[in-house]
Amino acid sequence: MPLYGSADLSMAQAPSGSRGTSPTEGQLYYDTDDNVLYNYTGTVWRTVGFSATGGDSIVTTGGYRYHIYTSTGNGSFIVNGTIEVEVLMIAGGGGGGGYNGSYYGGGGAGGAVYDSSRDISVGTYATVVGAGGAGGVSTLATTGGDSTFNGLTAKGGGYGRNNNSPGAGGCGGGAGLYGGNTGASSNQSSSGTSSSGTITAYGNAGGAGCNYPNYENELQTSGGGGGIGEAGNTDPHGQSLEPFNWGGAGGDGLDTWSSWFTAISSPSLGDNGFIGGGGGGGAWAYAGGSGGDGGGGDGGDADTGNYTISKGEDGTANTGGGGGGAKIHSTGGGAGGSGLIIIRYAA
Repeated sequence: MPLYGSADLSMAQAPSGSRGTSPTEGQLYYDTDDNVLYNYTGTVWRTVGFSATGGDSIVTTGGYRYHIYTSTGNGSFIVNGTIEVEVLMIAGGGGGGGYNGSYYGGGGAGGAVYDSSRDISVGTYATVVGAGGAGGVSTLATTGGDSTFNGLTAKGGGYGRNNNSPGAGGCGGGAGLYGGNTGASSNQSSSGTSSSGTITAYGNAGGAGCNYPNYENELQTSGGGGGIGEAGNTDPHGQSLEPFNWGGAGGDGLDTWSSWFTAISSPSLGDNGFIGGGGGGGAWAYAGGSGGDGGGGDGGDADTGNYTISKGEDGTANTGGGGGGAKIHSTGGGAGGSGLIIIRYAA
Protein backbone atom coordinates (compact mmCIF):
# COMPACT_ATOMS: atom_id res chain seq x y z
CA MET A 1 0.00 0.00 0.00
CA PRO A 2 1.50 3.42 -0.91
CA LEU A 3 2.49 6.05 1.65
CA TYR A 4 1.07 9.59 1.60
CA GLY A 5 3.03 12.32 3.36
CA SER A 6 4.54 11.17 6.62
CA ALA A 7 1.68 8.88 7.68
CA ASP A 8 2.38 5.15 7.75
CA LEU A 9 -0.53 3.57 5.91
CA SER A 10 1.01 0.11 5.72
CA MET A 11 -1.48 -2.56 6.77
CA ALA A 12 -0.92 -5.79 8.66
CA GLN A 13 -3.31 -8.71 8.91
CA ALA A 14 -3.25 -10.84 12.04
CA PRO A 15 -5.48 -12.29 14.77
CA SER A 16 -6.52 -10.24 17.81
CA GLY A 17 -3.63 -9.56 20.17
CA SER A 18 -1.02 -9.62 17.37
CA ARG A 19 -0.91 -5.97 16.37
CA GLY A 20 2.77 -5.49 17.13
CA THR A 21 4.54 -3.73 19.97
CA SER A 22 5.62 -0.48 18.28
CA PRO A 23 2.84 0.84 16.02
CA THR A 24 3.11 4.28 14.46
CA GLU A 25 0.36 6.86 14.11
CA GLY A 26 -1.75 6.20 11.03
CA GLN A 27 -0.85 2.51 10.83
CA LEU A 28 -3.69 0.21 9.75
CA TYR A 29 -4.38 -3.26 11.08
CA TYR A 30 -6.99 -5.76 9.89
CA ASP A 31 -8.13 -8.09 12.67
CA THR A 32 -8.80 -11.49 11.12
CA ASP A 33 -10.68 -12.69 14.21
CA ASP A 34 -13.43 -10.05 14.22
CA ASN A 35 -12.99 -8.88 10.59
CA VAL A 36 -12.55 -5.24 11.63
CA LEU A 37 -10.10 -2.64 10.26
CA TYR A 38 -8.29 -0.61 12.94
CA ASN A 39 -6.27 2.60 12.81
CA TYR A 40 -3.57 3.56 15.33
CA THR A 41 -4.31 7.10 16.59
CA GLY A 42 -0.93 7.57 18.23
CA THR A 43 -2.21 6.40 21.61
CA VAL A 44 -4.70 3.61 20.95
CA TRP A 45 -6.01 1.27 18.22
CA ARG A 46 -9.44 2.47 17.10
CA THR A 47 -11.96 1.06 14.60
CA VAL A 48 -11.63 2.95 11.32
CA GLY A 49 -14.50 5.42 11.09
CA PHE A 50 -15.20 5.10 14.82
CA SER A 51 -17.60 7.58 16.37
CA ALA A 52 -19.38 7.91 19.69
CA THR A 53 -22.19 10.25 20.65
CA GLY A 54 -24.15 11.00 23.79
CA GLY A 55 -24.04 13.22 26.84
CA ASP A 56 -24.87 16.82 27.64
CA SER A 57 -21.33 17.75 26.60
CA ILE A 58 -18.29 16.06 25.09
CA VAL A 59 -14.81 17.31 25.94
CA THR A 60 -11.54 16.12 24.37
CA THR A 61 -8.43 17.04 26.33
CA GLY A 62 -5.20 15.53 27.61
CA GLY A 63 -5.46 12.47 25.38
CA TYR A 64 -8.97 11.55 26.59
CA ARG A 65 -12.51 12.14 25.45
CA TYR A 66 -15.18 12.67 28.12
CA HIS A 67 -18.92 12.17 27.60
CA ILE A 68 -20.57 14.08 30.45
CA TYR A 69 -24.17 13.44 31.51
CA THR A 70 -25.56 16.09 33.86
CA SER A 71 -29.28 16.25 33.00
CA THR A 72 -31.43 13.99 35.15
CA GLY A 73 -33.38 11.22 33.46
CA ASN A 74 -32.80 9.10 30.39
CA GLY A 75 -30.00 9.46 27.85
CA SER A 76 -27.84 7.25 25.65
CA PHE A 77 -24.27 6.42 24.64
CA ILE A 78 -24.06 5.34 20.98
CA VAL A 79 -20.96 3.79 19.40
CA ASN A 80 -20.31 2.36 15.94
CA GLY A 81 -17.26 0.32 16.92
CA THR A 82 -15.57 -1.43 19.84
CA ILE A 83 -14.04 0.64 22.61
CA GLU A 84 -12.69 0.32 26.14
CA VAL A 85 -14.01 2.98 28.53
CA GLU A 86 -13.80 4.12 32.13
CA VAL A 87 -17.10 4.89 33.84
CA LEU A 88 -17.78 7.14 36.83
CA MET A 89 -21.33 7.37 38.18
CA ILE A 90 -22.91 8.94 41.24
CA ALA A 91 -26.60 8.77 42.09
CA GLY A 92 -28.86 11.53 43.36
CA GLY A 93 -28.47 12.50 47.01
CA GLY A 94 -31.21 11.86 49.56
CA GLY A 95 -33.43 14.62 50.87
CA GLY A 96 -32.90 16.11 54.32
CA GLY A 97 -35.56 15.36 56.92
CA GLY A 98 -38.21 17.95 57.73
CA TYR A 99 -41.72 16.53 58.28
CA ASN A 100 -43.98 16.25 61.36
CA GLY A 101 -41.65 17.18 64.18
CA SER A 102 -38.22 18.71 64.56
CA TYR A 103 -34.45 18.08 64.70
CA TYR A 104 -33.98 16.07 61.54
CA GLY A 105 -31.09 14.07 60.18
CA GLY A 106 -29.35 14.98 56.93
CA GLY A 107 -29.81 13.09 53.67
CA GLY A 108 -27.21 10.58 52.56
CA ALA A 109 -25.11 11.16 49.45
CA GLY A 110 -25.81 9.11 46.38
CA GLY A 111 -23.72 5.98 46.08
CA ALA A 112 -20.88 6.03 43.55
CA VAL A 113 -19.50 3.41 41.17
CA TYR A 114 -16.23 3.50 39.21
CA ASP A 115 -15.31 0.93 36.55
CA SER A 116 -11.68 1.22 35.48
CA SER A 117 -12.10 -0.72 32.22
CA ARG A 118 -15.34 -1.68 30.48
CA ASP A 119 -15.52 -3.14 26.97
CA ILE A 120 -18.22 -1.57 24.80
CA SER A 121 -19.21 -2.94 21.38
CA VAL A 122 -21.34 -1.50 18.59
CA GLY A 123 -24.74 -0.39 19.84
CA THR A 124 -26.86 2.06 21.81
CA TYR A 125 -26.54 2.01 25.59
CA ALA A 126 -29.09 3.62 27.90
CA THR A 127 -27.97 6.04 30.60
CA VAL A 128 -29.97 7.34 33.56
CA VAL A 129 -28.78 10.18 35.81
CA GLY A 130 -30.55 10.07 39.17
CA ALA A 131 -32.41 13.12 40.49
CA GLY A 132 -31.91 14.37 44.03
CA GLY A 133 -34.51 13.34 46.61
CA ALA A 134 -37.03 15.89 47.84
CA GLY A 135 -36.48 17.51 51.22
CA GLY A 136 -39.15 16.87 53.84
CA VAL A 137 -41.66 19.70 54.42
CA SER A 138 -45.33 18.68 54.26
CA THR A 139 -44.38 15.09 53.48
CA LEU A 140 -41.45 12.82 54.29
CA ALA A 141 -38.16 13.37 52.53
CA THR A 142 -37.44 10.96 49.69
CA THR A 143 -34.55 8.83 48.51
CA GLY A 144 -32.42 10.05 45.61
CA GLY A 145 -32.73 8.44 42.18
CA ASP A 146 -30.38 5.72 40.94
CA SER A 147 -27.85 6.38 38.17
CA THR A 148 -27.39 3.49 35.71
CA PHE A 149 -25.32 2.51 32.66
CA ASN A 150 -24.65 -0.84 30.98
CA GLY A 151 -25.40 -3.03 34.00
CA LEU A 152 -23.84 -0.67 36.55
CA THR A 153 -26.03 0.95 39.22
CA ALA A 154 -25.21 3.71 41.68
CA LYS A 155 -27.91 3.71 44.38
CA GLY A 156 -29.73 6.88 45.38
CA GLY A 157 -28.91 8.41 48.77
CA GLY A 158 -31.16 7.70 51.76
CA TYR A 159 -33.43 10.32 53.32
CA GLY A 160 -33.05 11.92 56.76
CA ARG A 161 -35.71 11.55 59.49
CA ASN A 162 -36.44 12.63 63.05
CA ASN A 163 -37.75 10.10 65.60
CA ASN A 164 -38.43 7.43 62.99
CA SER A 165 -35.89 5.41 61.10
CA PRO A 166 -34.04 7.26 58.31
CA GLY A 167 -33.79 5.73 54.86
CA ALA A 168 -31.09 3.39 53.61
CA GLY A 169 -29.49 4.30 50.30
CA GLY A 170 -26.22 4.52 48.41
CA CYS A 171 -25.19 6.40 51.54
CA GLY A 172 -27.56 6.19 54.49
CA GLY A 173 -29.62 9.07 55.86
CA GLY A 174 -28.94 10.55 59.29
CA ALA A 175 -31.21 9.88 62.28
CA GLY A 176 -33.05 12.56 64.22
CA LEU A 177 -33.26 13.60 67.87
CA TYR A 178 -35.62 11.20 69.57
CA GLY A 179 -35.04 7.63 70.66
CA GLY A 180 -31.33 7.39 69.91
CA ASN A 181 -31.99 6.08 66.43
CA THR A 182 -28.93 4.89 64.56
CA GLY A 183 -28.21 6.20 61.11
CA ALA A 184 -29.37 4.22 58.11
CA SER A 185 -27.05 1.80 56.36
CA SER A 186 -25.60 1.91 52.85
CA ASN A 187 -27.15 -0.42 50.27
CA GLN A 188 -24.63 0.28 47.54
CA SER A 189 -23.46 -2.99 45.98
CA SER A 190 -19.95 -4.19 46.67
CA SER A 191 -16.99 -4.13 44.32
CA GLY A 192 -16.45 -6.67 41.56
CA THR A 193 -14.53 -7.44 38.39
CA SER A 194 -15.44 -5.75 35.11
CA SER A 195 -14.45 -6.56 31.52
CA SER A 196 -10.73 -6.12 32.15
CA GLY A 197 -10.58 -3.79 35.17
CA THR A 198 -12.16 -3.45 38.58
CA ILE A 199 -15.53 -2.08 39.66
CA THR A 200 -15.33 -0.13 42.91
CA ALA A 201 -18.45 0.94 44.79
CA TYR A 202 -18.64 3.69 47.42
CA GLY A 203 -21.21 4.20 50.18
CA ASN A 204 -21.34 4.75 53.95
CA ALA A 205 -23.92 4.83 56.74
CA GLY A 206 -25.63 7.90 58.15
CA GLY A 207 -24.91 9.23 61.64
CA ALA A 208 -26.88 8.57 64.82
CA GLY A 209 -29.16 11.10 66.52
CA CYS A 210 -29.36 12.22 70.13
CA ASN A 211 -30.83 9.75 72.65
CA TYR A 212 -33.35 12.23 74.08
CA PRO A 213 -34.17 12.73 76.94
CA ASN A 214 -30.83 11.24 78.05
CA TYR A 215 -28.93 13.83 76.09
CA GLU A 216 -26.27 15.13 78.51
CA ASN A 217 -23.50 12.97 77.06
CA GLU A 218 -24.61 13.14 73.45
CA LEU A 219 -22.40 14.79 70.82
CA GLN A 220 -25.03 16.08 68.39
CA THR A 221 -28.73 16.77 68.07
CA SER A 222 -29.25 14.79 64.88
CA GLY A 223 -27.10 12.73 62.57
CA GLY A 224 -25.41 13.81 59.38
CA GLY A 225 -26.00 11.79 56.23
CA GLY A 226 -23.30 9.42 55.05
CA GLY A 227 -20.83 10.45 52.35
CA ILE A 228 -18.99 8.27 49.85
CA GLY A 229 -15.74 8.92 51.75
CA GLU A 230 -16.93 8.49 55.34
CA ALA A 231 -19.97 7.93 57.53
CA GLY A 232 -22.13 10.72 58.93
CA ASN A 233 -20.93 12.33 62.20
CA THR A 234 -17.33 11.30 61.49
CA ASP A 235 -16.14 14.92 61.61
CA PRO A 236 -16.87 16.55 65.00
CA HIS A 237 -18.54 19.94 65.01
CA GLY A 238 -15.86 21.06 67.48
CA GLN A 239 -18.24 22.58 70.02
CA SER A 240 -17.59 21.89 73.71
CA LEU A 241 -20.51 24.06 74.85
CA GLU A 242 -23.59 21.84 75.11
CA PRO A 243 -22.48 19.63 72.20
CA PHE A 244 -25.88 17.95 71.97
CA ASN A 245 -27.36 21.26 70.81
CA TRP A 246 -25.46 21.23 67.51
CA GLY A 247 -26.28 19.30 64.35
CA GLY A 248 -24.13 16.37 63.27
CA ALA A 249 -21.80 16.81 60.30
CA GLY A 250 -22.44 15.12 56.97
CA GLY A 251 -19.87 12.57 55.88
CA ASP A 252 -17.26 13.82 53.42
CA GLY A 253 -17.16 12.69 49.82
CA LEU A 254 -14.05 11.94 47.75
CA ASP A 255 -11.81 13.97 45.44
CA THR A 256 -10.46 10.88 43.67
CA TRP A 257 -11.60 12.19 40.28
CA SER A 258 -10.69 15.85 40.75
CA SER A 259 -8.28 15.65 37.80
CA TRP A 260 -11.24 14.72 35.58
CA PHE A 261 -13.19 17.75 36.75
CA THR A 262 -10.18 20.00 36.20
CA ALA A 263 -9.73 18.65 32.68
CA ILE A 264 -13.39 19.26 31.81
CA SER A 265 -13.62 22.59 33.60
CA SER A 266 -16.33 23.77 31.22
CA PRO A 267 -18.90 22.99 32.49
CA SER A 268 -17.57 23.21 36.04
CA LEU A 269 -18.21 20.02 38.00
CA GLY A 270 -17.67 18.88 41.55
CA ASP A 271 -17.41 20.78 44.82
CA ASN A 272 -13.75 21.88 44.87
CA GLY A 273 -12.92 18.52 43.32
CA PHE A 274 -15.14 16.49 45.65
CA ILE A 275 -18.39 14.62 45.02
CA GLY A 276 -20.69 12.62 47.29
CA GLY A 277 -20.91 14.62 50.55
CA GLY A 278 -23.65 13.86 53.08
CA GLY A 279 -26.12 16.45 54.36
CA GLY A 280 -25.67 17.98 57.81
CA GLY A 281 -28.19 17.39 60.61
CA GLY A 282 -30.56 20.03 61.97
CA ALA A 283 -29.71 21.72 65.30
CA TRP A 284 -31.57 21.88 68.62
CA ALA A 285 -30.29 25.26 69.81
CA TYR A 286 -27.32 26.43 67.78
CA ALA A 287 -25.96 25.74 64.29
CA GLY A 288 -26.88 22.89 61.99
CA GLY A 289 -24.23 20.38 61.00
CA SER A 290 -21.93 21.21 58.10
CA GLY A 291 -22.57 19.39 54.86
CA GLY A 292 -19.82 16.99 53.88
CA ASP A 293 -17.20 17.98 51.30
CA GLY A 294 -18.67 17.04 47.96
CA GLY A 295 -21.88 19.05 47.77
CA GLY A 296 -23.62 18.07 51.02
CA GLY A 297 -26.11 20.69 52.24
CA ASP A 298 -25.73 22.28 55.69
CA GLY A 299 -28.29 21.40 58.34
CA GLY A 300 -30.84 23.99 59.49
CA ASP A 301 -29.89 26.38 62.29
CA ALA A 302 -31.90 26.95 65.47
CA ASP A 303 -32.99 30.30 66.94
CA THR A 304 -30.58 30.71 69.85
CA GLY A 305 -27.77 33.22 70.22
CA ASN A 306 -26.57 34.51 66.86
CA TYR A 307 -28.49 31.90 64.89
CA THR A 308 -31.93 32.16 63.29
CA ILE A 309 -34.11 29.30 62.15
CA SER A 310 -33.23 28.24 58.63
CA LYS A 311 -34.18 25.42 56.32
CA GLY A 312 -31.84 22.62 55.47
CA GLU A 313 -29.57 23.54 52.56
CA ASP A 314 -29.95 21.79 49.22
CA GLY A 315 -27.23 19.45 48.02
CA THR A 316 -25.17 20.74 45.09
CA ALA A 317 -26.28 19.69 41.61
CA ASN A 318 -24.30 16.91 39.90
CA THR A 319 -22.39 15.98 43.05
CA GLY A 320 -24.93 13.56 44.52
CA GLY A 321 -24.71 15.54 47.77
CA GLY A 322 -27.32 14.92 50.47
CA GLY A 323 -29.76 17.61 51.59
CA GLY A 324 -29.41 19.22 55.00
CA GLY A 325 -31.87 18.30 57.75
CA ALA A 326 -34.28 20.92 59.16
CA LYS A 327 -34.50 22.32 62.69
CA ILE A 328 -38.32 22.29 62.46
CA HIS A 329 -40.59 20.90 59.78
CA SER A 330 -42.10 24.25 58.80
CA THR A 331 -38.75 25.38 57.35
CA GLY A 332 -38.15 22.14 55.49
CA GLY A 333 -35.22 19.89 54.73
CA GLY A 334 -32.92 20.48 51.77
CA ALA A 335 -33.27 18.60 48.50
CA GLY A 336 -30.54 16.18 47.48
CA GLY A 337 -28.15 17.10 44.69
CA SER A 338 -28.57 15.42 41.31
CA GLY A 339 -26.24 12.70 40.10
CA LEU A 340 -23.66 12.48 37.33
CA ILE A 341 -22.26 10.05 34.76
CA ILE A 342 -18.93 10.46 32.98
CA ILE A 343 -17.68 8.03 30.34
CA ARG A 344 -13.97 8.45 29.47
CA TYR A 345 -11.77 6.80 26.86
CA ALA A 346 -8.49 7.41 25.04
CA ALA A 347 -8.98 9.92 22.24
